[in-house]
Amino acid sequence: MIGVFPARLDIMLTKDDVIDMTFFVERTLDGVGQKFYSTLNIAPDEAVSYSMTSISMRVKRQDGLVIKEWISGVSPSDIVCDGSHFHLYDDAGIGESGYFDYEVKDETRGIVIIRGKIWSRKNIVL
Repeated sequence: MIGVFPARLDIMLTKDDVIDMTFFVERTLDGVGQKFYSTLNIAPDEAVSYSMTSISMRVKRQDGLVIKEWISGVSPSDIVCDGSHFHLYDDAGIGESGYFDYEVKDETRGIVIIRGKIWSRKNIVL
């Protein structure tokens, strides 16, 4: 295979709010490489389910500084892998507002499977 093409998934959430999301992951294989697809809270119908056992998710500022990291299998685990999907739960959320880059990496195979932007917006109470 020539390349790995991560799924692109942008997320919007509220600063300091609880994060409770399920990511579904699928992939296709062809002569060019493997292409990933992902959706939140509903299973995609694009390709074949991709099985995961160990993943990490890192949120970075534009300057590259990691501001949040979740790793499956580390107690207490915020990420739980279950075959072709994983569940992320964090009651602290992201403590900063703004636009951030994130990536989800399959630690077993050493490849990035999802990339995108997180928009963490301030909670405005009127």
